[in-house]
Amino acid sequence: MSACWAEMIEALVDKEGCFVCPFVLGSDGTRIKNRGSAHPIYGTIGWLSNSLRQSHLGWRLMGLVPVLDHNKMFVTDKNGVTRKANRFEISRRENQLFHQCVWLTLEKSVEEFAAGGTKVACADAVVRQIVQVLALWITDRAEHELILQWNPHDCFHCDCASEDRD
Repeated sequence: MSACWAEMIEALVDKEGCFVCPFVLGSDGTRIKNRGSAHPIYGTIGWLSNSLRQSHLGWRLMGLVPVLDHNKMFVTDKNGVTRKANRFEISRRENQLFHQCVWLTLEKSVEEFAAGGTKVACADAVVRQIVQVLALWITDRAEHELILQWNPHDCFHCDCASEDRD
């Protein structure tokens, strides 16, 4: 998040006296004792100093996306026959669950952005209009693929087809 990025976003918001608050998300799959695994989603504000943002004090848990148990996934076809879900159906349900949970986590922020921000009383007793903007989402490759719904064998950096790579 550079000054050039901030100026570009402020030009897009284009409101007098409005401050842009860069919002940073982070997520990574983890194991939960006796409960399986989950994807916690953490959030922080881009205005924080690097030392504070890199500590545990700078991040807040915003949501916890559960991971489906593949052994308990069944589907019912249009004839009413229930069978165990295949890999494609499991993957599709995991993507739907992840994106629905992320939407529920970020829905209020999206609504506030669409409404033009939120009025906040600052420490100097001045009320300012703050607009939250998602600036960055820090993840590992597996979650990056999940967020973008990419194939694990695709490249994020170029348009080269997988069969054309060495």
